[in-house]
Amino acid sequence: MMKTRRISVGLCLLLLFSVISTNCRINETGAFFLPNLFFSGEMSNTDLKLLTISSYEGTTGTASSLELTPAFNSNVYSYNVAISSLSTQVTVVAVASDKRSIVSIDTSECSSRTINITEVSRIVYISVTAPDGVT
Repeated sequence: MMKTRRISVGLCLLLLFSVISTNCRINETGAFFLPNLFFSGEMSNTDLKLLTISSYEGTTGTASSLELTPAFNSNVYSYNVAISSLSTQVTVVAVASDKRSIVSIDTSECSSRTINITEVSRIVYISVTAPDGVT
């Protein structure tokens, strides 16, 4: 019984050492890090796949799609939109390239948000956080 226990402890230690050593590289330098154990798959980017803005005119009940300037491109990070003076609300829809990413519109985690329009120009901030929770 004692010999069997020693062998099983030895095999467990050998297995643990082999798992740890598979992550080691020879002659590499740099910061030591632990992988994110809760993330599987390739590292995601933080690009948007879709960005649309539509307006709503409260007096006429008309909704219309607004044109982004420049046209949407996942590598562009700043857009302008011309809004009619009759518009009372705009709806921003932002969808990430990776469905596991988290989209925030003005610090609220959501992919669609309706914003009331005031007389003052306003900037809407959209951020995308990759599935690793950091990027």
